[in-house]
Amino acid sequence: MVNRDPNRDENQDDQTYVPTSEEMLQRVRNKADEMGRRTDFSSDDDTAVGEHVIRVGADTNVERLAFHIVHTIKMQGVAIAQAIGPAANQKIDLAVIAAQGIIIKHAPTQILVSLPAIRKPKMDNGEERTAIRKRIFSINSKLAS
Repeated sequence: MVNRDPNRDENQDDQTYVPTSEEMLQRVRNKADEMGRRTDFSSDDDTAVGEHVIRVGADTNVERLAFHIVHTIKMQGVAIAQAIGPAANQKIDLAVIAAQGIIIKHAPTQILVSLPAIRKPKMDNGEERTAIRKRIFSINSKLAS
């Protein structure tokens, strides 16, 4: 059951209805909860056993990262990428777009979803940095509409 916008015209056809970004985000969160793939990150040791965090830097090759994301999703169901800094974060976003292009060729009904979280990892020198960690997984495109 989908929550409908209270301001929406009841006579509007469901096929022409475009959900708001808040509705789409809530659908993705609900589906992630159902699939057990949503986690609120709070500590450095919060990844499940067997999950691998892909560390992304400003000089990471976007195409290689995209293929690595696709492979990790295929093997584990979810890819986790972490970046420190805006250039590295942009690399993750570009790689997710490229990975979507790879997936669409083999599974046209699947789309990639990225759930970001903010982390505060400690570096080797004791300095605390702000990192963005994104969980990337595929869902059926019918769930997003």
